Amino acid sequence: MEHAEYANGLREVANFLEAHPEIELPESELNCYRLYSKETAATTARALSHGGRCDKSYEDTLVRLKRTFGPITLQYLGCRSEICEQVRVGTRIVPEQYVAPKPATEAQVIPEHEEAVYEWHCAPMLSKPGVEIPEEQPALMAGSIPILEAENVDIPF
Repeated sequence: MEHAEYANGLREVANFLEAHPEIELPESELNCYRLYSKETAATTARALSHGGRCDKSYEDTLVRLKRTFGPITLQYLGCRSEICEQVRVGTRIVPEQYVAPKPATEAQVIPEHEEAVYEWHCAPMLSKPGVEIPEEQPALMAGSIPILEAENVDIPF
């Protein structure tokens, strides 16, 4: 399916919903699971930020790019491991743990052990290729809450 065909389908859905206020509305989020690489994430972030605000967020294993159009949110998602780099930054000692018995199992003691500690390093997505991003960027603030209002400015998370 081409972009124009998809956009025309959305217009048909909008016309249908306007003509039938007696039915329930669909969810207000359009989700697209298509962020397969750093390049697609950067291209998508630049497109979403064109003429509006693109919000970027990271969860445990997920990258989310979204833009709001009135009451509708267009959201692109991808695996963090495809877009960011997981870097081992050290180790930590995990103390001994007692696991209580359950029916048909015995109690266990997991001995103290060392565990690797990782961080995600995610490059800014809205910068132009080949442009150096200073390590310390002043955050745009709304009171004490950092926000992103300017187009094509990326705030590291």
